[in-house]
Amino acid sequence: MEIKEILIVGELRNNRDGSIVKVRVVEFPDRGNRCLDLRKWVTGSDGGLKPTSTGIMMGSANSEWLLSLLEQSRDEIVEVLNPIDPVI
Repeated sequence: MEIKEILIVGELRNNRDGSIVKVRVVEFPDRGNRCLDLRKWVTGSDGGLKPTSTGIMMGSANSEWLLSLLEQSRDEIVEVLNPIDPVI
């Protein structure tokens, strides 16, 4: 099954193992539908990046739901991920 990359939204490199998490919009040309793809990529034996099966792919409706959820919860997520140490 061929996947065509339409847009790379962003990439985050893991310095420990050199893997990359890519957020991108892809299309299945044989079906004509586009999806949001969040996937881990690793360096293959040929030195090029290869996608792993570790990831999430979702269509338009679910992508809009996820984006809306993250936007609405942004401040709470940041607060929970980065708690402020109490002054003692």
